[in-house]
Amino acid sequence: MAYVRIGSFAMVAMLGGTLTGCVEPEAELETTAQASLAPGGQGSHYQGSHYQGSHYQGSHYQGSHYQGSHYQGATFGGATLASGASLYENRALSVWRVLRGFPARHEQRLPDRVCTWDSSRATLQGCTTVNLATTLSPLANVAFKASFVRDGVTLDGWVRIANRVGSVAQDTSYAMHPMSGASAIRWPGQLMPTVCTFSPNGSNGCENPAGCRKNCDLYTYDLELVEPDGTVRAFCPDGQRAYAVPGTYDGTGELDATKTSQFTFACAGGTIAKCTWWGYRGFGSAKKTNNVSVNLVDYHRACVRAAAADYCAIGHSFTKDGTLVDVWDYDGTAPGLVPRTRTGGVDDTKSAFVLEAWFDHLGATQIDGLRFQEQGGFEALDEVCPGWFNDTSSDDVGGLWDRASGWGLSPQVKIDTTTWCEHTERTVGKWLHPHCSACVRAVILSPSYAYCSDPASPAGWNAACVARASSVCSNIASHGECTTGSPLDRYDSGCTARVCSTPGYESCCTSSWNSACVAKATAVCPSYAVNGFVQKFCPLVVQPPPNQNAL
Repeated sequence: MAYVRIGSFAMVAMLGGTLTGCVEPEAELETTAQASLAPGGQGSHYQGSHYQGSHYQGSHYQGSHYQGSHYQGATFGGATLASGASLYENRALSVWRVLRGFPARHEQRLPDRVCTWDSSRATLQGCTTVNLATTLSPLANVAFKASFVRDGVTLDGWVRIANRVGSVAQDTSYAMHPMSGASAIRWPGQLMPTVCTFSPNGSNGCENPAGCRKNCDLYTYDLELVEPDGTVRAFCPDGQRAYAVPGTYDGTGELDATKTSQFTFACAGGTIAKCTWWGYRGFGSAKKTNNVSVNLVDYHRACVRAAAADYCAIGHSFTKDGTLVDVWDYDGTAPGLVPRTRTGGVDDTKSAFVLEAWFDHLGATQIDGLRFQEQGGFEALDEVCPGWFNDTSSDDVGGLWDRASGWGLSPQVKIDTTTWCEHTERTVGKWLHPHCSACVRAVILSPSYAYCSDPASPAGWNAACVARASSVCSNIASHGECTTGSPLDRYDSGCTARVCSTPGYESCCTSSWNSACVAKATAVCPSYAVNGFVQKFCPLVVQPPPNQNAL
């Protein structure tokens, strides 16, 4: 679209407000843009209690097509709202308006209820609750006046909550760790948190988010941007919804949590929203496995950098949308929030996830290699942020780079990637990293097959590499992803992780890898290039491999 400026980030809408006082606050709507998450990327099926934390992510921090600045207030039904908007208990959007009559009263609108207060907003007079599944939210049609940039020209417009049933909804996604320590919303007049009737393992006994994985204390919003000529466009791309999260984010994706009277609309395709629903929230606390409560803000900051592969923490992403990764902060050896999918270390017989990097809130502290090695090694990293990392590696493939300023601050999150091991050793495809498995290392032990792990080689992991693996390896997958046969292991490769983590395809890794599994692999596993030609993960015809000696 012509009015979109492609940049490093996407929509960051900072809206100001407060629960007390009647002074209209100033706030801002600041945006830049970037391509949205590929369809079929992140979703609730790839999180938390279902699949132990392996999930898709994107290369950007938000997800809207619009840029802009200057927020000048909010309206409802044509009337200006008093005191703008704020986040009630850091979780739910809240707006106020003055009701006519004497003495004057105030009305507070929340996602699923309307409450009335006395003239001083000190005494609650009562609340009326609505069913969001069948009734308009009290926040439907609330609009925020803003200006945005199109083709270099600043225009006035409105960011509006859609006026339809379902435009505001309680979140149904799952965090990657029990929300122990996280407070549920205590609505006006309530002494106890709102109940959340969800059990992560099918049993009873979980009555609220403390101890549950479900993000039921959060709400999502279907937002519209109304242009000056009345044209209505989606605020977020690809039908995504947005969270309202506390604080503001600058142009590099850095959270300023001190701006407690402002908040950000974060579209679901960006890493701000994803880290929030994964459980690494930018607010509140949670309990580690040793029952010690920890503040989540710096976990959130680290997660945002890790998911976007923003090693330098300057807003430069080294990833691609829809990449399957695993974000974690402990591997079973120490207390933590999110366990590693492959707890206990790397299994030499499985290839799905390989350690990529460690992150704190200032960016990467140690990098084993870029998520996409084809983008270059240490030289590419040093070009983006000169002198930030020291090359301490003796590994001729990949790397080991430490941040020059020190090992890192606490807390830290780690990330495992599937991009180095996207297929099994039995499948023709992209080159395989030596860290994938003992089999890969055995193959490239012969200099004649070193190209099989070389990102610069145009041949990739060709038929000769497959044949070599079959001859020198004993403990590998019984067949490739593009061939029917016995079930493959979920962690045989990044592709098997994608397929078997898709609802309805779990049997591909428990019963048999049938033609439906092959078709799914073709659809969801990354395409690859051989000798400059891009082909599907499972091509209908596999061309004869080039002579590896001529590479």
